[in-house]
Amino acid sequence: MIAAMKAGRFCTLIDDNKTISTEILSTGTYRFRKMERSLNSASDVDKLLDEFEDDDYNQTMLKLAVSGRLEPELYEKWREKRHSIREAVLELKLDDSELRRKVTEEQIRKEFTEGSFPEQLLSSIPDENEDELQMAYELIREVKQ
Repeated sequence: MIAAMKAGRFCTLIDDNKTISTEILSTGTYRFRKMERSLNSASDVDKLLDEFEDDDYNQTMLKLAVSGRLEPELYEKWREKRHSIREAVLELKLDDSELRRKVTEEQIRKEFTEGSFPEQLLSSIPDENEDELQMAYELIREVKQ
């Protein structure tokens, strides 16, 4: 004999051997999800985008916070492809303000004149100090505007 008790969104099952198991019940039409993801590589970006290819999310209201640091071309890929998440869910509140484009030497050379103060300053910060380089870059960009 199997006994079942339902309480809210959970169902507890007890079988003849007195083994207890609990399942989450799917109730209602809409799903509300809150997700936080860190994107630091191509596989992170692909994995997140691939997650929303199923129809599992078409009745989901999603609050998604994305953070991390991506190479410039991956950052652009994210900017181009993030709309696919919006199309896959019923409603999306996306916060990717903490997702940063990695500052690279090539980017510094492209944006700032060789020998200029910003170029010298940014080039003098070692690559291993990514946070300091990012902060200096953002401050220079702010002042430039």
